[in-house]
Amino acid sequence: MKRFLVPLLLASACSAAPPSPPPAPTLVPTAAPVAAPVAAPPLPWIELTGTERKTVVVGYGPDGSKLYEVPLDEVVAVVGAPDGGAFAVVRVPGPNYSSKIAALRLDEQGRETWRTPLESSSFTWRLFLPGPAGTKPASPGTGGPRLFAFDLSQAKGKQRLHELDPADGTHLKERPLLDISEADARGGVVAVVDEDHVTRIGAEDKPAWSVRVRRFPSLSTSSGVYRKVAVGIDGTVLTGASDGSLLALDAAGKPLYQLGVRGSVDRIEAQAGGGFLVRTSEGAVAVDRGVVREGAKAEPPAGVRVLDKRKGKGAGEDPPAPPPWKPTVAHRAARQGLGAAQPFHHVQSVVAMGPRDVWVLGRAEQGPSSEDSRLFHDDGKAWSDLGVPSMSFPKEVFAEGEPARPSRFFAQSLSRSPTGALLVLGVRAGGGVVRPSVLERDGAAYRERRELVATFAKVEIEYGTKLFHGSGAGGREVLCTSEPEVCVAFGRGVTPRVVPEDALLEASALAHSEGADVEPPEGPLPALSTWASGRDDVWTTGFLGGVAHFDGARWWRILGVDPTEKLTVTGSGRGDVWLFGEAGLWHVTPEPRAAADLEGTPAPPPPAAAPSVVLPVTGVDPSYRLERVVLDLDGQRPLRTAIGIAEGPGGVVWLHEGARIVEYDGARARLLYEAPKPGPFFCWYAPEPDCNLCAQCTERNPKTLGCQHCLAPVAAGEGAALAAEGFLRLQGGRAAPEPMPLPDLLAVAAAPTGAVWTVSAADGDLPRAMTWGPRGVRLVAGLPPAAYADVAARADDDVWFAGALTTVLVAGRVSPEGEGTLVRFDGRAFTHHRGPDGALLSVAAVGPGEAWAAGLGGALLHAKASTVEAFHLGREGGGRHPVVLRGVSATGPNEVWIVGDGSTLLRWDGKALRRVDTGAVGPEAALAAVIAPGAKPGWVVGPAGIWRIVPAR
Repeated sequence: MKRFLVPLLLASACSAAPPSPPPAPTLVPTAAPVAAPVAAPPLPWIELTGTERKTVVVGYGPDGSKLYEVPLDEVVAVVGAPDGGAFAVVRVPGPNYSSKIAALRLDEQGRETWRTPLESSSFTWRLFLPGPAGTKPASPGTGGPRLFAFDLSQAKGKQRLHELDPADGTHLKERPLLDISEADARGGVVAVVDEDHVTRIGAEDKPAWSVRVRRFPSLSTSSGVYRKVAVGIDGTVLTGASDGSLLALDAAGKPLYQLGVRGSVDRIEAQAGGGFLVRTSEGAVAVDRGVVREGAKAEPPAGVRVLDKRKGKGAGEDPPAPPPWKPTVAHRAARQGLGAAQPFHHVQSVVAMGPRDVWVLGRAEQGPSSEDSRLFHDDGKAWSDLGVPSMSFPKEVFAEGEPARPSRFFAQSLSRSPTGALLVLGVRAGGGVVRPSVLERDGAAYRERRELVATFAKVEIEYGTKLFHGSGAGGREVLCTSEPEVCVAFGRGVTPRVVPEDALLEASALAHSEGADVEPPEGPLPALSTWASGRDDVWTTGFLGGVAHFDGARWWRILGVDPTEKLTVTGSGRGDVWLFGEAGLWHVTPEPRAAADLEGTPAPPPPAAAPSVVLPVTGVDPSYRLERVVLDLDGQRPLRTAIGIAEGPGGVVWLHEGARIVEYDGARARLLYEAPKPGPFFCWYAPEPDCNLCAQCTERNPKTLGCQHCLAPVAAGEGAALAAEGFLRLQGGRAAPEPMPLPDLLAVAAAPTGAVWTVSAADGDLPRAMTWGPRGVRLVAGLPPAAYADVAARADDDVWFAGALTTVLVAGRVSPEGEGTLVRFDGRAFTHHRGPDGALLSVAAVGPGEAWAAGLGGALLHAKASTVEAFHLGREGGGRHPVVLRGVSATGPNEVWIVGDGSTLLRWDGKALRRVDTGAVGPEAALAAVIAPGAKPGWVVGPAGIWRIVPAR
């Protein structure tokens, strides 16, 4: 396709700087009230039922009367005709899994008036009759409206645009397309998109215009991007990409606005009011005239509708909303294991006899280095490894109808007898024969429940069959198998017997029972497991992950575990529960230091930001120079490099190099923390279904601190940090891991009051900020959803959060991506600013209600009160500088320092931005963080070294 490139004024900052912007009213439309649409006359509509393979097309008249019902082959695209009929592209199956594609026309009575074969076997088509609403197909040969059929085959070089005469199906034209990912048409405007262009198809199939579009800059090196497009009722073309970037152009290709939304854009739909419904991986929002509105409802524009109610298409009414649940830190979830570096994995079963008497069957290492699960015990002080619970049996008959043979016990789960003894449920296996078996732990040994052997000999099972055990009044016990479902009743005064079929349901319920006999109220999760100590202490986990607690009045969301992991819940007493599964083991207990949420009025979504302008670098600042520093540590390797630095009260400085945290008080350096050394290096190998031989190796080096801003000193030897084990509290110069309920933490910072703030880049609807202070541990409620990379607290009522609207994985770690976001909290409400150039990685509070933020693509944002200025660094000779700015620090509004890649070190003195000589650093070093100089020297750190910022001689 020939492309006619039009300058894109609002392109994301990845390349050249945009030209001078047009007047603001043109670029950033004001959020004027949208006029109520004029009521449209009723129109016919089309409904698809049946299945994808056998679709039934049902036509309805404007009054709702059924016009026809026609069965067709697999319908891959359909559009309604103004007369009540339909145009469709169908996929007709052929011999040997082959298929053929054809376009067809149904009239208002459902009769097929024409069928035209199309050369393709694609599953992805788009079909449009792009004339104005109500346009009737022309008569054959009149040159009227045309039917556009886009073949969006995934095969490279196979995409085509077919033009048909809607009156008789004549194939008028066919031409190739170049990697088009989506197409849409409305009101005579036909638009298509590929990875980096949006094009309007004009008369004679030639591009009326083609505009190059770019996504936001990213720390990821992946170049793949998919793009969606929709045409509004006024001819506006809106395109969105996988990084959440949106760009709107008018029918002439002129940019209207650019903004970002949370999550990757999955679909864009034109709406009756003139705007769009944008569906993303994080939900749906309305976008109209550069304003994003949450809680959007679909209102399709007037026209012949197509309702897809085929099975498997998710059609029908939306399910009722589940009961609401609110995040809470009133309970903490602490990961369990033999040590900080050896958490449990693949936990199969947990029996909690009491808070200080917990038994676990599972593994404490990853990989199949030990196929047999081990038994662990917690006495309230430490975990003990008690080895594999197993025993060998003499040669005897243990399966009815089989000869005597030796066998061995394999553990599957744990339970508790009516007398309080630990039971290990499993199987006896030998010679290919498998039967249930129960061991009772007696001191440090095991004994088999021999009274059950004869009955279990009749129960034929497979090795992987699950076993369930329960006990009731009077010492009655039941053990059930999953496949086939068989239950055996036994216990005190009961002769072991197989439960008859008519009593199977009752016996199975007893075997699966856990906790108090409570019927839980309707919960927010599709329940996977439930445990309760009473009606006001109900715990449940979900099939899709998550943990909820009902306190008798409402549901609460328990934080601190991966919300996507499937976990099972059990407990030992009120408010004391254990969560376990393939992901590991967590102990949930009340948090005595929890305080009420720090509530703020949510910020209304701001309108699309105007394009940033170039902030020129005017020259070299002669006032400062850099002086290399090496910090000597007693009995340790000297600290020569660092990737993070933070300053506490009294000038104390904390630095980290990835695995160590060092404190420097101006005279002496001391080690505060060192990442645990990894265990012995080894690899395991195992055959897997998707590869001939899969391998996994243990770590060779300590895990590094994987955050943007990891340090928050509040005094000498006191503060918080982020490390491989998670959140660390440092007291008296020592660090100890502390359970952290927020996932994907990227930054911590200390306020002058001593309160520690931490922010998260979590996706979904999880909280994104917490604070520790004199009032205890508190969630920050009302903070706009985003992936926050940094926080700066000038005071408890003057806190700034910087990040972006979505996330990307870089080297296995979460990083912010998409449109930048900068939020201020004044103690009562949040104020939200957009960053038009991309993700913001660092923020500094420079004065009351004033901050500077820096990030990807050389982006800078200056906010003061309710106003914001967006800048980007420019290259000498013009163009946009692609440098990543990683840190910003300030001692006041006229003393702001910025660092980044390419040995970037800049100083803003309130009038101009100047370079500071980095000859001592080297030409292409990455500078990661900075402390602005004031009464004391400043600091600059990076993988290449540590430098003081000192006055020039």
